[in-house]
Amino acid sequence: MCAKEAVLTVRSGRAFATQVFGFLIAAVTASAVMAPTTPAAAQGLFDFLLSGLRRLGPPPSANAYADPQSGYNGRSGGSGISGAFCVRLCDGRYFPIQRSSSVNAAQMCNSFCPASQTKVFSGGGIGHAVASDGSRYASLRNAFAYRERVVENCTCNGRDAYGLVTPSVADDPTLRNGDIVATNGGFVAYNGGNRRTAEFTPIQSYPGLPAESRERLAQTRITPTNATPISPETLRDGADAIHDDRDRRVQLDR
Repeated sequence: MCAKEAVLTVRSGRAFATQVFGFLIAAVTASAVMAPTTPAAAQGLFDFLLSGLRRLGPPPSANAYADPQSGYNGRSGGSGISGAFCVRLCDGRYFPIQRSSSVNAAQMCNSFCPASQTKVFSGGGIGHAVASDGSRYASLRNAFAYRERVVENCTCNGRDAYGLVTPSVADDPTLRNGDIVATNGGFVAYNGGNRRTAEFTPIQSYPGLPAESRERLAQTRITPTNATPISPETLRDGADAIHDDRDRRVQLDR
């Protein structure tokens, strides 16, 4: 069973943070293939690949349109920690977005949900979040409407009510110089440039990481996003074949 492509970002020399736009690494080495991972498991993999480096930033949001109540409870009091929320106005669905000095929050919000009108609200929780014009999320006509019904033609990606638009690496507005990106062809480091002429360096040649980390990342195999998933039946048949082969070997040894 394959997993999708992962995006890592490296900040401040030896420190790095993870940005997940619905992607995960699929394999550790050329011979060791992993099953699909959860964000926590992916974090463990990143820590293994870049051991000794310190993580920065908040934990990634693995599924932007999973029920937000699990992470940001809209009806509870404020937590005291202010965050930014991208809100789809047609049904009130929202997801947290990371603030960036290099890109406007409203532009980032729209880049993930271009098929519907969006607005950014900030606060300790969505129920208390306020937009830059002073309007409150809780006062929206469609606040929390997504919890009760699916609004017709309310979509971010133009296809369904749940998916987001995932920008390509070159179009990612949050990329900064020195970020490390996992692509179908392996890890590369972002060297800057605009969206049309984004420049990347293969990880083996990137001087911003220790040699050991470069070597580990260079040996990591990533399952392409267009790879054919392996069905559970195929995996089970393969496991049964291995088990039968072991039984035959035991009998021969006797």
